[in-house]
Amino acid sequence: MATRINLPSFSKSKSYELYKQELVAWSEITDLDKKKRGIAVALTLPEDDESKIREKVFDQIDLEDLKKDTGFTTLVEILDKHLAKDDLADSLEKFKILKILQDPKSSQRGAKNLNPKGPDGKPFKTCRSCGSYGHLVAKCPDSWENLSKVNITEEEEHAVYSLVIKNKTLNG
Repeated sequence: MATRINLPSFSKSKSYELYKQELVAWSEITDLDKKKRGIAVALTLPEDDESKIREKVFDQIDLEDLKKDTGFTTLVEILDKHLAKDDLADSLEKFKILKILQDPKSSQRGAKNLNPKGPDGKPFKTCRSCGSYGHLVAKCPDSWENLSKVNITEEEEHAVYSLVIKNKTLNG
């Protein structure tokens, strides 16, 4: 007995990378004929999306090409061309996230955050990474633990480390 698996849906609330993974997984388990997969996915793309991806797909791929065994692959290549982030854009986004993690003003405007206070009214916890009373290691701009939150490559990590060292040297 064949089980019908619904196509993944494309939406603003989901990253393109996740949508693509779901499409590839769906393609691996679906019983739908290979000659129909490209058309099926193209028809599920939203008509009213700001990227106008459905319109671009039907403008750039002939219906006959979508009907081929390679139609699904051709469609994914067009989706990649218009929706996938290039390496530079991805690195820039990760760098912006890291800068937000490093900016102590990003958590609250105008308020000075201090760690929990002891009975004497003074903060009793300090950051394990830098010793500050203003934050714990989870929000420490000097903590290597925060680099894992932005999922950067080793090359990007070295670049960020160089910037941190340069910034500390310039600012004393």
